[in-house]
Amino acid sequence: MRRKKIIQNSYFPTEEFYREFNLTWRYRGRIIQYVMIFLLSFISFIFILLKDYNFSFKYNIFLIVVLVFNFIHDRETSNYKRLLISCNHDVPTYVTTFDSNSILIETGNNKQEYDYSLIKKIIEGEHIMILKLPSRLGIIVDKNNMVEGTMSELRKLLLDKCDVKKIHKVPSYIDLLKAITSVFTIIVFCISLVLFITK
Repeated sequence: MRRKKIIQNSYFPTEEFYREFNLTWRYRGRIIQYVMIFLLSFISFIFILLKDYNFSFKYNIFLIVVLVFNFIHDRETSNYKRLLISCNHDVPTYVTTFDSNSILIETGNNKQEYDYSLIKKIIEGEHIMILKLPSRLGIIVDKNNMVEGTMSELRKLLLDKCDVKKIHKVPSYIDLLKAITSVFTIIVFCISLVLFITK
């Protein structure tokens, strides 16, 4: 019996695509990290006001290292590199079909089928949607490349079929929070460096 295709999505993995996947997957962790760095930078600024320049400077070196690590982590694309190795650099196009019973993912001659009950969480970013599965696996949807149906129809289908209450949307303020935290941390570091040298 021919499989009835209700909604279909397609995407071709690129390094930038997987970078967004990484950022979308851990968006809550990123918010916590940047808030913590900002608060720690503010504490360091308090030590400057208290004229403890030596501690403030050493403290800020640690914060700069943490900030740099976060920037590197944001650019991380190890998932894409593993994909390149697994497919011998011949990256396939992924076609995902959602019907009333299950989700079918086709890559060339390979097919994988998933039940909607496996989806534990749905995260929607600016360009992609991630359907989280057990064992840190996920199904990716390219919001800009719907073959059949619309994103609105897909959202409705997922909420009807999955055991999830809502779709978690990545807040648009994350990049602003990152920018504010980075600028503030660098300014505090520069102030502490000047005061440490000239004290």
